[in-house]
Amino acid sequence: AAGVVALLESQSWPGPADEVAALLADAGGARTRYGLSVDVTAAGLGPRAGVELRARAAGDDWTTTTRRDWEPLVERLRARGLIAAPRAAGLLAWPGRQRVFTASGARVAYQGINHIKVSFGVGAPRAKAYVGLALLRPQAARSSSGKV
Repeated sequence: AAGVVALLESQSWPGPADEVAALLADAGGARTRYGLSVDVTAAGLGPRAGVELRARAAGDDWTTTTRRDWEPLVERLRARGLIAAPRAAGLLAWPGRQRVFTASGARVAYQGINHIKVSFGVGAPRAKAYVGLALLRPQAARSSSGKV
């Protein structure tokens, strides 16, 4: 996480590096993976940057994460005022699995959170969650989580 702030500062990013540092210091520790997205132009970095936060899970794939994996991160973002309490509850209610039947046979529908992106640089920081639905073969779902 310290490398993210050092990179932004070394490139003279005009945004609030101190706010990015504060988020990363409080975003979930070892159970959180970080990504950085920036606008790059011929003149250097643009004013906006996004920090992508992902919960770690066995297999390190979003289709293996559970509500329990996301709770610490979502709670920290809620405490920082980046996610409203009702939205945090709704977000944490999303992950799950259910068996569905299609024309080609049984599948497992996995609802999950891919990542949460916190954007900095124009106005107050804003958080946006990226969720997904994956249709997996029962064997693939079993191998990634141990259960269907």
